[in-house]
Amino acid sequence: METLRSACLKIKLSKCEFPKSCVRFLGHLVEGDGIKALPDKVTALINFPTSKSKADVHLFFGLTGLYRSLVHRYAAIASSLTALLKKDAAWKWGLSEEKSFNDLKKAMTEAPVLAFPDYTYIVNYGKN
Repeated sequence: METLRSACLKIKLSKCEFPKSCVRFLGHLVEGDGIKALPDKVTALINFPTSKSKADVHLFFGLTGLYRSLVHRYAAIASSLTALLKKDAAWKWGLSEEKSFNDLKKAMTEAPVLAFPDYTYIVNYGKN
C-alpha cells in the first residue's frame, strides 16, 4: 500500500482482493510462476468433436486461438487445418487434418506455463 501511495496511485478496495495466489484475467490463469490456460477451457478443448465442416474448424480455431501463445509452433501444427479454410478449398478431412487436429488438442492440453521474463538476464546481457 505504501508503494501505491508513494506513486500517487489510488485503488478502490471494494474491487480488490488481498492476498490472492492466482487471478483469472482475459481467459488466462495468472499465477506467481506464470500464465496458464483456464482449466474449463482445456476441458472444452478435450471434449471438442472432430470437425465435419469449415464452420467447425472456425469454432475450433476460436477456442485454440486464445492460447496460441502457449503452444510452440502453433501455426505450423495448424497449417493443414488452415488450408481447409481457404476460399476455394474443397472440404477434405484426411489423415493430415486429423493429425493436426489431434496434435493441437494435445499441445493445448499439455501447454507449458508461459513464464514471466527474467529481467536480471536482460539487464546483465552482454556484461560477461
